Amino acid sequence: MKEHQANANVVYQEMKREDALIKEFARLRPSKWRWLSYLLSSMALLGFIYWQYPQASEQPIIYILLILALSTGGSMIIECQRVDKRIDLLYKILKQPK
Repeated sequence: MKEHQANANVVYQEMKREDALIKEFARLRPSKWRWLSYLLSSMALLGFIYWQYPQASEQPIIYILLILALSTGGSMIIECQRVDKRIDLLYKILKQPK
């Protein structure tokens, strides 16, 4: 009887650990609106720079830096989305019954 109870306890602990991992995976899932927060934070930073240094808008280099920053941010967002899709696909593959 004790051996059966010990096996049941081990199975229960394993199921509990697996459920905790699944909940953590779901909690860490990225938001669909993450790109909007990146865009708004970039615009807020740009607005702060223009507010603190109004003469910065007269310099042509600031526009080149703005284009570089936005293109880098855009490529980062695209790569993050690709990684998120790959992780979701891997999770679906691993979740399938064998």
